[in-house]
Amino acid sequence: MLGNVPVFRGHAVECANRGRRVLPDEGPAGACQQLLRRPLNPCVPPEYSRVQEDPDRAPTAELVSIQEYLSTSYHPDCDYVDGVVEERNLGEHDHARLQMKVAAYFFMREKEWGIHVVPEQRVQVSPTRFRVPDVCVVVGTPTEQIFRQPPFICIEVLSPEDRLSKVRQKIDDYLAFGVRYVWLLDPQTRKAFRCTSEGMHQVQELRTENPDTLVPLAALFES
Repeated sequence: MLGNVPVFRGHAVECANRGRRVLPDEGPAGACQQLLRRPLNPCVPPEYSRVQEDPDRAPTAELVSIQEYLSTSYHPDCDYVDGVVEERNLGEHDHARLQMKVAAYFFMREKEWGIHVVPEQRVQVSPTRFRVPDVCVVVGTPTEQIFRQPPFICIEVLSPEDRLSKVRQKIDDYLAFGVRYVWLLDPQTRKAFRCTSEGMHQVQELRTENPDTLVPLAALFES
């Protein structure tokens, strides 16, 4: 169920500091075994433990108040995690194209499915954390400018620079907040994964219940 999971390439960056590129571990077997023994988040399959975490710790970032974050416009918008403003990896064609396709597919069916889709919407997942999913879907019409109730769906599109620990953190935040459907889309491998409290597994379509929605991967990954 957890096979054929893509390995992340590189790491996410913070607004204040952009780190170096980190590639998957291809060293001696002993090093790989040490990585495989690391405890994993239940939403991340064992294959992901092959990715090296960045050994060069970024200097302590200057803390920003929630008020300052909410009153500041970032381009592109950033996440806010416990006082730290974190940049999201965007800007590459494959990421942007896939993000647009999945948002457009839901948008064209909003009335049919009784949903509302928005890209890059700020979602307050905890008192001190705001996430900005690549795409999120809510049932009905939202009344909040910043979502403080769990969206129905949160979708993240992977980028080459995404870092394992950052992706883990986002998945944890969405699930703990109560988001029913959390999906990861990889434009390079053209694969999709659903995250739940029981783990992560590859899926062949993006399907939900109550309301029933269905997005075939062919509609997203075709040229």
